[in-house]
Amino acid sequence: MTCRNKRQITYTTVKRFTKGMTMAESMRGSRLGATSYEVDNGFSIPRVLTTYICPDDHRTTLPFFAEADEIPDIWECTCGLTGLRMGAQMPEMPAQRVLRSHMDMIRERRSELDLGNALDDALRNLRGEQGQRHAKSA
Repeated sequence: MTCRNKRQITYTTVKRFTKGMTMAESMRGSRLGATSYEVDNGFSIPRVLTTYICPDDHRTTLPFFAEADEIPDIWECTCGLTGLRMGAQMPEMPAQRVLRSHMDMIRERRSELDLGNALDDALRNLRGEQGQRHAKSA
């Protein structure tokens, strides 16, 4: 906003210039979505601070709703390790699924002799195709 005679811009000058502005124009430059314009004075939620400690002795304190049904016993630390809530016992972890490779699954269905025969057949076919390719190109 500039004034015609370059005088100092005062509150009344700004008010005069912004009188006919729409809401979108008056909010230009504000970070909508990043900042709340609602005021919650006098409104508070009861909270309980919970501290988690990881094996590297990092402490993380988080607020939880005081009347929450369940506060987790473990929380992932910023270092990537699992932190345990102060005063809690380490919960039993569910058994991890054993990852099997494709070869493990094949070995469950076939014997070593069958696998050896299948490999020999595949190699024979592969060598036969390569021999035919070389004969055609020569």
